[in-house]
Amino acid sequence: MSLATDVADDLRVRLGKPYVVRGFLPTVDAVPHPTVAVWQTRVVKAPLLGHNVLQFEITVQVIVGEEDMAAADRALDVALLDVLDALQRISLVDWTGADRVVREDAHHAYNINCQALAKIGE
Repeated sequence: MSLATDVADDLRVRLGKPYVVRGFLPTVDAVPHPTVAVWQTRVVKAPLLGHNVLQFEITVQVIVGEEDMAAADRALDVALLDVLDALQRISLVDWTGADRVVREDAHHAYNINCQALAKIGE
């Protein structure tokens, strides 16, 4: 298991339906339900916290399927707040900001930048 998979599993439980949560960046054709994708983007040593501590940078993407801009804005606002609330409740994750993006020229989304710490070995 990876840290991103653990975060995805936790979000899946906390968000429930109608959210679809994936532990990877999916190819998106249609988005009938708000979709959350979680993946690791970087791992660095955190020597000030211990010789066996790593800092993971994780992206959590919130995607909605509405193509009309006004409908997408409303759906994305609700979904973003739901996901941020769920992330706040995961003790190992600290989110630092969210950037608006458009996936495949059609699907509106936010990329939430997160950090998490984990130990390796002992």
